[in-house]
Amino acid sequence: MSIFFVKTFYNFQMDVYKSKNYTDKSFHIAFKDLKEKLNLSLGQIAMKTGLSKSFLSDIANNKVLPPKDEFIEKIAKALKVEPNYFFEYRKRRLSEFCEENREFLDICLEQSKRYKKGQREAKEDAI
Repeated sequence: MSIFFVKTFYNFQMDVYKSKNYTDKSFHIAFKDLKEKLNLSLGQIAMKTGLSKSFLSDIANNKVLPPKDEFIEKIAKALKVEPNYFFEYRKRRLSEFCEENREFLDICLEQSKRYKKGQREAKEDAI
């Protein structure tokens, strides 16, 4: 596990937040908001994405779970945003990162605990 990868992932996430082009809304709400903002019908989005109008309707009405990343990427392109705009997409990236780097994150957590313990002991010694 390289520190380069960690920095790259961190920078990727920070770029999303710095751009302010993201939402923390549920997927179906963010989808409907963008659809309305761009004045697009479900039929138009279906044509742009290759997804069925009924599937998109189910998404808009929260009848299905947020779609898999492949579909989020198509929807994002049709709605003129990056896939990272959607909270679910970012959450999945973070989850994948944590799974792929569990050992490194465990080391970081352990170091953080030792650091906090050292700070508490230093405060107690100062009193």
